[in-house]
Amino acid sequence: MDAVVVFSGGVDSTYIVARIAGQYDHLTLLTYRTPGMANVKFSKRSSSQLIDLFGDRIDHRIVDIRPFVKKVRGGAMRCMTANAVHDSQHGIRVPLLVVPGLQGLHARQHHRILP
Repeated sequence: MDAVVVFSGGVDSTYIVARIAGQYDHLTLLTYRTPGMANVKFSKRSSSQLIDLFGDRIDHRIVDIRPFVKKVRGGAMRCMTANAVHDSQHGIRVPLLVVPGLQGLHARQHHRILP
């Protein structure tokens, strides 16, 4: 089975990919380049490290959505301001990530070092 993972290249998304890689035949890491993202070097570096670990079972794609965000949301600052206003109006304090099909990942396992 194959899967697509929205991938920033930060600690969280890199960790999730390393944890679930064994459950899939192939993972495509998808990084969206947004107006607020200065560059994508961190996602490239992290994806390279994961490819070194898991080989051709992982590939990384970068999609530039800056024109879309500017057209639909009015640019980076307007987008971030709208998100902050929305979150405060709805009492949202912590982002929620739902990963369908993720098995065997429990809070008590987060301290383990991956092989």
